[in-house]
Order: sequence, then C-alpha cells, then structure tokens
Amino acid sequence: MKPRDRILAAIELREPDRVPLFDLAVSQVVIEKLTGMKVRASILTETTTEAVTQEEFDKVIEAHIKLGLDGIAFFALTNAAKNMPLDEYTYVDEWGRIFSRKVRAGTMSDFYVGGYLTTPEKYEQFPRPDPYDPFRVEQYKKAVKAAGDKLYIIPTAGSIYEYPVRGIGDENVCRYAYKNPQFLEKVFKDSAFYTTEVGKQFIEEGAEVLFIFEDYAYKHGPFLHPKLWRKLVFPRLKEVVDAFHKRGALVLVHSDGNILPLMDMIVEAGVDGVHSLEPAAGIDLAYVKEKWGDKLCLIGNIDVGNLLPYGSEEEVVREVKRAIRSAAPGGGYILSTCSAVTDMCKPENYSAMLSAGRKYGKYPSASSP
Repeated sequence: MKPRDRILAAIELREPDRVPLFDLAVSQVVIEKLTGMKVRASILTETTTEAVTQEEFDKVIEAHIKLGLDGIAFFALTNAAKNMPLDEYTYVDEWGRIFSRKVRAGTMSDFYVGGYLTTPEKYEQFPRPDPYDPFRVEQYKKAVKAAGDKLYIIPTAGSIYEYPVRGIGDENVCRYAYKNPQFLEKVFKDSAFYTTEVGKQFIEEGAEVLFIFEDYAYKHGPFLHPKLWRKLVFPRLKEVVDAFHKRGALVLVHSDGNILPLMDMIVEAGVDGVHSLEPAAGIDLAYVKEKWGDKLCLIGNIDVGNLLPYGSEEEVVREVKRAIRSAAPGGGYILSTCSAVTDMCKPENYSAMLSAGRKYGKYPSASSP
C-alpha cells in the first residue's frame, strides 16, 4: 500500500497492510545522524520570515522518506514575518505568545516564555492571526509537491485551545474560567473561526486529514475541569470538526498529558483520531483501545521523555511490540512517538522504533508480535 492509503485505512479504523509509521516532527539532529542529510527540519514545524524554497522542501521531505516514515505533520500556525519584537532576543508571535531566541528548545523551536495578552484589554487590542494569509497554503503546497505519493502530509489547521491559552497565560486562563468565562468564550470562538477558515483552504488544496493542535492536559489531568472544558472548549471543537467533516475531511487532535477525563467528549465532538497518548501521563494504550478503539484511531504512545533518549534498543523494540499488540488488532492504530522526536532522542533508538514497526506491524500478525 502507498503511505496515503495505509494512513487513511488506519484512521478509518480499517486494517492496512501494516501499522503506519508517523511523527509530528523529527529533529534535524536525528535526521542527519540517520540519513547523512543536513536539512532544516524546522521548516515543517515553524514558519520563517522568508518563504522557504521548493528545493528546501524537496530536501527535507526526501530525508523523511529515507527514514521510512509513512507520514508527517505540517505546521502552518504562525508566520514569523508577523512577530512583534520586544528586544534583541524576545518577540511576541501572532497568537500573543512570548518567545526567546536566546534560549532555544534544541533545534525544534524558540523557547516559550509566557503570555503577552494577559488581560481582556490587551487581547482586544492585539491583532488576530490572519487565517487568509496566503503564506500558509503556499508553504503547504510546496511540502505536498515534494512528498508526491512517497510521504503523506497532514497539515495542522489551527488550535482552538493551546495557542490562544499560551498567548494569555495558563494561570490567567484558569482564573478567567471562573471569573470571566465570557472572555474565554470569545477567545475560543476566535480561534475556532481561524482554525475552520485555514482548514477549509487546506481541504480545497486536497487535504484529506487535518490536525487540530492542542495541549488540553498535563500529566495528572486536564488544565480545565471537565465541566468547564465542556462549557468552553467542547462546543468550539465540535463546530470545527463538523465543518471539516461536511467538506469530507477527517480530523485528528493532538494533546499531550492525561486527557482520559476528556475522551468521551472528544468522541462526542466527532474527532476521528487522537495523537500523543502520553505514557508518562499514565495513558494505558490497551485500556484506551478497549474503551474507545472502536470510535477513534489511536496514534502515538511511544515515550520520548525517557525511552528514546535513555533506553536501550531492546527496550524500544519491546515497547513497540507492546503498543502494536495493544492497539493494532482490527486496525485503528498508527505507530508514533507521543510528541515529537527531539534532539535528546538517540538516533539508534528511533531507528529501532521504525524498524520494529515495519517488522512487527504487519497484518494479520499484528496481534501476536
């Protein structure tokens, strides 16, 4: 099967020829060590102030194909040309998030410092991200052209919760959820509108699957109480999912942390698949498969905090076999890390993960690796 067919089969809860291999992002450090190619992998995860050339996309996509992946995500959430500098090293992005170039999060992105839009007044005065900025679609088209049928590109349409929340500040949002919920309702309506409008453009360009990029939870549970989440976030999520489904696209949600208290609502909103399923947050993949595997494609559950940076290749293979055994039978599982492959991950461990996925993820033998 081609990568596209393999991934679509899994999202549609069917059995492809084997479990698909996917990741949100792979560090250029890991890519270089495994492929020998020096590429600017960050062009897939963060936009730049200049338009990235087709040649650059051709090269970075070739590197991901060499890794043996079936699919990767493409992020189009920010246009760095719209950043507002605060000083030599610090800037505010389109979403009101403050970042520092002085401290980098490895080669993946600049370092998040905090929120700039800390009050409703600051939020109202700050220009909203422009969903009609052609920069995003132009870059996506270059990535798709480079990939051809050898790698499946899933674009990130937007963020209903995480990006605007990080622009306001997590602590402020938790306070406003009780003291000024009307403000947050407006914020999430704004971000849902942005996400819907960007997603529509990607669908017009041929996108069949869209990511909504979120961070609903930390390791011990959701940032917002589930009752507040239902009131403030759920209606917007369902609204966006319905808009994409109406146009024939499937919808995936990424969120780190323990999202189990939100899973029934995620299913109710019509989401087709969830990514992360972070094991360090206590996510038991077998339990999730049993409870929601007939309704959601499950993506991830391979640890990037400890396993890939510090584990052995044997431990990695063992975890891949566990994940396949737990979630692959009957279809509906995509092998992936629980977040992204960072600079900290051992290249040999990531290679072992992908090799084990190819070896043990073949159907119908996936139930007994």
